[in-house]
Amino acid sequence: MKKKSLLAVVVVCAALFLAGVVPVYAADEKYAAISGDTVVLSHVLIVDKTATTVHDAKFTFSVAGSDAKATGDPVYLAKGPNGATITESLTYSDGDVASASADENSGRKAVKKEIAVNFANVKFTDVGIYRYAVTQSLDTGSHIELDDHSTRYIDIAVVDGGDDKLKIDSVVVRTAPGIAASKSDRFTNAFTANTLTVVMHVTGNQSSPHKYFKVNVKLTKNDVETPITDTALINVSGPDSGLFSLTSATSYGVDAINDANSIATITCQELAQGHVFYLRDDQSLVLTDIPAGYGYSVTEVSEDYNPAVTAVGDSDYVKKSDVHVIDDRLTSHTTITFINTRQADVSTGVMLAVAVPGLLLLTGVVGTAVILSRKRKGRQ
Repeated sequence: MKKKSLLAVVVVCAALFLAGVVPVYAADEKYAAISGDTVVLSHVLIVDKTATTVHDAKFTFSVAGSDAKATGDPVYLAKGPNGATITESLTYSDGDVASASADENSGRKAVKKEIAVNFANVKFTDVGIYRYAVTQSLDTGSHIELDDHSTRYIDIAVVDGGDDKLKIDSVVVRTAPGIAASKSDRFTNAFTANTLTVVMHVTGNQSSPHKYFKVNVKLTKNDVETPITDTALINVSGPDSGLFSLTSATSYGVDAINDANSIATITCQELAQGHVFYLRDDQSLVLTDIPAGYGYSVTEVSEDYNPAVTAVGDSDYVKKSDVHVIDDRLTSHTTITFINTRQADVSTGVMLAVAVPGLLLLTGVVGTAVILSRKRKGRQ
């Protein structure tokens, strides 16, 4: 009997203890979870104002919670919960570049697109700062200089908005982890390419503006041991094609000139083998979208003209003579100008040979006129 009474006392005490504990835990209520919004980042590709292609560049993107921290970050900064999604990829095409507006002051133009980072499926359950990392990668494309920071960090600050409800107080995008890092919501990449222009001028009283001169252009690079296999396209414009006839001043055939000048594009690999163009007075050969890192060799055949050449733009060339310029690295827009002169002084002996008989003839005519005039006067 005593044992049953003792057991009953223990059960009652345990029940009272539990009754006292349960209300304490029940009072620790949780916040109702909230979701985030869509954060839009800019993605920019910078090209030269004359560029017409980017060789179909494709960028891919990823997003994930990040536990990266820097000095000065608060202790309550945490890795963002799972569930964020992002625009998977962006592709830049020749059409994007062709339609972009150029900035005449900078000599460049920008193609702009957007990346959507969606936090609709993320559940924030308490106050804090939640960090995410957005990373870009170049999937396809050549000769593109990537942003100095290929990762952007998104910090989402969740606070108690009153009435025990959470709210998102701010969203900040930075180039590096740390609240002191620079704010930037834009990836800026650049397609680095240059333009090479070859200009032909003739001068002198024995020069013909209708004469076509042969010009050989070749793409080069520092590592001469390794052949250029790059199939990126270089755009070609300027030279005549579709000719039907030539004057006697040109020593080349119509077919040879038409075949050489009729191309609109040429690959880096093809130009590395060298290509001949034909130019006459005041014509220009313009090669645009030459990828950064390549050099060039330009040589003309001046025939019986006295040649000279100038280089403006990238003047740090390896070698220059009267008929060619060689540069192992094209670093800016460059114009090579060939000036071909053929001048002949008219001989003074020829002029006298013509002038003396003419003077005698004039003297005879005048003398005859005087004689006839005197005869008329004598008859009167």
